[in-house]
Amino acid sequence: MERSIEEIIEDNEEISEHTEDTVDTEEEVTEAPVVSAAIQRPKKERTQKQKDALEKARETRTRNIAAKKAQKSEPLTVPVTKQKNPKPKKNNR
Repeated sequence: MERSIEEIIEDNEEISEHTEDTVDTEEEVTEAPVVSAAIQRPKKERTQKQKDALEKARETRTRNIAAKKAQKSEPLTVPVTKQKNPKPKKNNR
């Protein structure tokens, strides 16, 4: 059974006329989206060398902060010295 292009187009138009009355509504999604949880791995404990380095860094930081505070509390005394007048440079052009 062969049909002409015009007949096929008419059939499609009839079908589309009937389907225009029905409005497609969005269906509510009732399922929760699938979320893959990150794998929780236990943390490795720090090595003794790392612990010692951390303690040393803490002590150094504490000392440096104390030194800066002490330096700020001291009044700035800069000795005043007279400068000699420097000789002007000669242009050798």
